[in-house]
Amino acid sequence: MRASLFCLLVAMIGLSIGCKDEKYLKEKEEMRQQTLKGLRLGAIMGVVQKNYEEAKGKLKKLEEMEKFNADDYSLRGEVNEGLGQNSSALEDYNKSIEMDPKKYKVLERRGKLLVKMGQAKEGKADLDKAKQMSGQK
Repeated sequence: MRASLFCLLVAMIGLSIGCKDEKYLKEKEEMRQQTLKGLRLGAIMGVVQKNYEEAKGKLKKLEEMEKFNADDYSLRGEVNEGLGQNSSALEDYNKSIEMDPKKYKVLERRGKLLVKMGQAKEGKADLDKAKQMSGQK
């Protein structure tokens, strides 16, 4: 009788510990998501304020925590372009477009960058395609 009562007590404690672990993991993931969101917003603010070094630092931390998505590559492309690192910006725009070809704004940015880099023909093609995708005349 005592042994079964002890086993029941241990099982109940074990289940309660499991629930706490689940709650802890959920809270930890929520905090992680908030941190990622804060890093993305911080990088965007850096671009808006033309503080590209700060934005780059935020994006570096973000990339250490999570795989980049199309928007992250696009944002880093803007940062690199702002820093005058045009080749890196072009690589990031290319990755963004590869991940999500429907992002005509990124295509437009890449087109303008290509023109700036002396690749007018390729840049104009991107700009024309972006204009067509956006529905502009």
